[in-house]
This record gives sequence, structure tokens and C-alpha cells, in this order.
Amino acid sequence: MKKSLLFVVCCLLFVRANAQTLSLDSVLMRIEKNNPNLQMYNAKVNAINAYAEGAKNWEAPVVGTGLWMTPYKNPASTGSVMLSVEQMIPNQQKLKAKEDYMLSMSSEQTENKNYIQNQLFASAKNNYYGWIILKKKLIVLKESESLIGIMIKSAENNYSNSDGSLNVIYKTKARLAQLQSMIAMKENEIRQKNFAINTLMNTDKNFLFDIDTTFQIKNYEINIPDSALFQNSRSDLKALDKSADILRYKQTMESIKRKPDFGIRYNNMTPFSTGPNFFTVMGMMTIPIVPWSSKEYKANVKGLDFEITELQWEKQIIINETTGKLGTIIFSIKNSKQQIKIYNESIIPALQNNLNTSQLAYGQNKESLFVVLDAWEALNMARTEYLSKIEELLYLQVEYEKELEQK
Repeated sequence: MKKSLLFVVCCLLFVRANAQTLSLDSVLMRIEKNNPNLQMYNAKVNAINAYAEGAKNWEAPVVGTGLWMTPYKNPASTGSVMLSVEQMIPNQQKLKAKEDYMLSMSSEQTENKNYIQNQLFASAKNNYYGWIILKKKLIVLKESESLIGIMIKSAENNYSNSDGSLNVIYKTKARLAQLQSMIAMKENEIRQKNFAINTLMNTDKNFLFDIDTTFQIKNYEINIPDSALFQNSRSDLKALDKSADILRYKQTMESIKRKPDFGIRYNNMTPFSTGPNFFTVMGMMTIPIVPWSSKEYKANVKGLDFEITELQWEKQIIINETTGKLGTIIFSIKNSKQQIKIYNESIIPALQNNLNTSQLAYGQNKESLFVVLDAWEALNMARTEYLSKIEELLYLQVEYEKELEQK
């Protein structure tokens, strides 16, 4: 049983070691191509475009037949059979307004798709960068695991030479077990990141791949972006503009209802008995400007003005919130970089020197193993915290890019 379990573990490790490496750009490309949320919006856009192809459709002609001027007595003597054909001819401006209205809905859905894509990309970046930091933390933990192993061997040698105690050995082994537990937790978190990215890419959830651990620290904190910059880049703001356009096109449709439509009717009468055939040709025109017919479209035009104003205020709310959020993010980036600099230039070097000194003193029997363990733990915590600060900075960069909708 143990041999079988060991074989399975070895196989998994082999697969992971030989897994395909996906860069962040490759992950984002796969999400853009395969994510079902984005494909759903593609289908919506295609559907609206398909509907728009029929926007300039005319009403079907009406054909009728029946008796015309037929007396109740002796109908065959003077009656006629009438064939009637009627066709309404819609106003071309109305048809064009309807087509513009439907096509504008397509552009709105495109911007909605871009907004969802931006959210998905941000989620993928966070998972990818989190995976990078987990791998780097694993390196720190495994280096510490190796160091603890050396300490245990040293303590066991000292004990066999009657120059140590069992409690030191047990305590060190307990530290090693805790460390191994942390390693297992980090590896499990990596599997979770792998699963989450597979879900975003809409691929096999058990697809194992490796990542590129390089990353870039960007100088987003230099300037607070002007609102004009993200107004031209954010899809949710563009979608609001498109929604306003839709309302304007709808307003145009309502306004054009005041214009008449035309029609033509042709009737042909064939008598039952001898006599000439008759026909009538009539032109028709609607009169939508009469008071009892114009109230609705006038009210709709007025109401749509208020809806457009509502969207403008909604857009301003998002602009204000985004400007404030970007300012907070930039201050957080500045603070995060300052913390990273302190850890990198002061805290970690000092704790590394402390560990080196403790190891040297322990080798000269001037310090106990506990002192070395404490020095190691302090350094290990500082290195881990340093990586957490890097992770926090990367997440802030992702948040900044999400707010400006940058790839």
C-alpha cells in the first residue's frame, strides 16, 4: 500500500515537473477565446446584428376577395366579384431609425463584454501572481527544511556524544514537522490557483501546467490619472455612453412617429353577367399628428430625456468613485514599496547576519540550538512577510490596471 501511494505521488511530481509552462499573456488569450461568459456576449452581439438585418422590413401585403355591390335578389344579374390588394409603404426615415436603434444595442453589448473580460483578466492575474509568490515562499520553506534537517543531525550527534539533550532534538523535529505542514499547505494552495485559472480558461480542471515566475514592478504611483484617461478606456463608462445612444436612437424613433406612412389599395371588380370590369386605385396616408394620436410619442420623447440625464449622472458617480479609488491605490502602492525597501535593505540583512552569528556561536559551543532556531524563525518569517508585501504590491497593480482597464 505504501509503495503504491509513493508511486502515485512520484507520478504526480513527474507530471508537474514536466508540465507545460503558460505565461500570463497565454492565460489571458485562452480566457478571451474560451471563457463561456465572453462567448455568451459574442452570441448576444451576433443575435442583435442578425435581428438588425430585418429592421427595414415592410409589412406584408393584404389580399382579399368577396362580393361587391351584389343585390340580395337575383345576385347573378348585377353582382360582381372583387379582388383587393393593399400595401402599406413605411416611412424610410422610420426604418432607418429602427435599424440604427438595433445596431446601437449591439455596440452596448460589446462594451458589456469588454467590462466582463476586464474582471476575468483581473481575477486571472491575481491567481497567477499569487501562484508566483507561493512558489517563491515554497523555496524559502524548503531551504528552511534543509537547514532544520542539518540542525537535527547536529543535535543527534551531540546527544550521542553526551553533549546535548533529547528535548532539543524533539523540539527541532517538531519545528520540522510544522514546516512540512506549511509546505503541504502552500502546495495545496498552488493546486487551487491551478484549478481557478483552468476554470477561467474553460479547460480541463485537472490540466496541470507551470507558470513563468518573472514579474514586473511598475511605477503606477508617479501620477494620479486624469479622469479623461479612464473615461476613454473603461468599458462600463463606454457602455453607459452606448446606453445613452440607444435612448437617443429610441427618442428619434418616437419623434419620427409624427411623420405619416403611406399606402396603396387596388380593387378589381368582375361582374357575374355581361358588362364591363371595374377597378379602383386608392392612395392612403396616416395622420399621426392629430391630438388623440400624438400624446404617446410626445410623452415618450420627454421621458427619454430624463433617462438620458439619469445615465449621465450615473456615469459621473462612477468617475468620482474611480478617481477616489485610484488615489487610494496609488498611496497604497507607495506605502507597499516603502515597506518592501525596508525589508529588503534593513530587516532581512540584519536577521540574516543574526542567523549567521548564531550558527557560528553554536558551532563553537557558545550558543544553544534554541538560539539558532529562534534566529532561523525570525529570518524565515521576515522573508515570508517580504514576499507577502510583494504579493500585496502585485495585487495593487492588478487593481490599478482593472480600474483603468489595462492589460
